[in-house]
Amino acid sequence: MTLLSQKYLPSDYTPDIADIGDVAGYTHLLLMLSRIPADNPAAPDPRELAMSMRRWSDSIRSQMPHYAPEHLGRAIECYDISHRLGYNERPDSRTIDEYRRQYFDSWARGNDRINESDIYAMVSRKAAATPDDVDSRQFGAFYDIRERWMKQLRYNTAFAETTPGENYRRLSLVMPENLRPWFRFDQRSRKRQWAECNTVADLRSLDTPTLLSYKGFNLSLWPAVNPDAECNRASDIVIASELAIRPDLNRYERQAFILAETI
Repeated sequence: MTLLSQKYLPSDYTPDIADIGDVAGYTHLLLMLSRIPADNPAAPDPRELAMSMRRWSDSIRSQMPHYAPEHLGRAIECYDISHRLGYNERPDSRTIDEYRRQYFDSWARGNDRINESDIYAMVSRKAAATPDDVDSRQFGAFYDIRERWMKQLRYNTAFAETTPGENYRRLSLVMPENLRPWFRFDQRSRKRQWAECNTVADLRSLDTPTLLSYKGFNLSLWPAVNPDAECNRASDIVIASELAIRPDLNRYERQAFILAETI
């Protein structure tokens, strides 16, 4: 498998398609490279980039049957992103739906390495793209999760019964949504309250997995809570800068955050 020029990669290293951390990190790096303006000297050759994305997408699809069930969610996301960018079209929905089913079934059987936020995110993305084609069991689980989340947020400002990372992931999923059916006319004030109570002053106090979730939470605040896009971007850059120096972050993920600071 031919990848991008080594100038974009950590030295003396090739991403391992069997390692889901490498898969997610390298896909993120490809995504960041695709966002570099064409007139920027750092921009890769678009043909080389597209070819790398196609080959990476094909490699993920070939490896998909071999991933542990709890890794299928991230693998599906990475396959979808790299396929769209490389081939300029969506991947075959039947392939994606089959692995979504396997992922959901593993969670339904009690795989505690798959979080409620993983299922919520997977089903909501599918519902947003093709609402009439969502598996009824998956939608039923999504509905039940959402009802429980809203009940918890009615009396709390965070999901206290779970990990900090899962808390931030859940909040990042509900922030952009229309919550009027549960909070009537005060959803904006509720969201501001959740944001204020979950914002941290010292990013160094968060371990790296939690900080990654916190980054998603911060991005979800615009425009639901923070109407200033530039201010929101500024705070996102600060978080990305902190992630870029985390030694325990996957090297491709770290390279993507380093690149983000230059775009």
